[in-house]
Parts: sequence; structure tokens; C-alpha cells
Amino acid sequence: PTLRGSIAVSLAGDQAQALVRVSPETGRGGDQRRDADKVQRWLSWALKVGHTKLGLDLAGDSSARLDDIAKVMAESRPSLGKFTGKELGRFIEAEDRAGRFIVSSNGTLKKVPRGLRLPRRHLQQR
Repeated sequence: PTLRGSIAVSLAGDQAQALVRVSPETGRGGDQRRDADKVQRWLSWALKVGHTKLGLDLAGDSSARLDDIAKVMAESRPSLGKFTGKELGRFIEAEDRAGRFIVSSNGTLKKVPRGLRLPRRHLQQR
């Protein structure tokens, strides 16, 4: 990535101090979130409000089929990567440290309300 930075110089008596800050050039809005966080934030949006715009069918319990989610995600946000439903489920189980989602054995995904989330302890040690 391209780096950009700034230098601040402070003079006090006989001493000079310099502070150099360097950060990656990230483009739009300085977005520095990891790719996994981007996928999880998109999933949260899609399951909470975006499903109507995306044409994603939700079941009565507000869950959606992983295969359908993966297809819609590839079409609407290809920069997030291309997954099959099973791959997306494994990705979430591997990266969702906060417990934002429940991946069910029947191939569906459900967003967990913030107050009911349980961190995935096996991911906290990484």
C-alpha cells in the first residue's frame, strides 16, 4: 500500500523533538478495517435492513440461507470476495470473535442482537 504521513517538530529550549506518523493510504474515508470486519459489517447490514434492497429472502426468524447470501454478496460487493455458502459459514465461524452471527447446521445465518452476543472464546486467543 501507499504510505502517507506527517511530521511535527517541537522546539523547547535546546531540545528539538520530532514526531513522525506514517499510515497506509487507504482511499475512501480512511477505512482501515480488516477485510473480515468489512464482510461482517456488510452481513449485518444485509440481514438487518439491506435484504429488501438486495432481494434476499429472510425466514420468519430473520435468518437467510448462506448460499443465497454468498450469491448476493458476490453480485453487490465483489470486492469482499467470492464464497460458496459453506465457505462463508466457515469464514464466519473462523473470524466472528464478537459472536455477531449464528451459523446453523441447516445452512442458514442469523444476526445476533448486540445484547445477546457471546464472544467465541476459541477465537479470543489468536
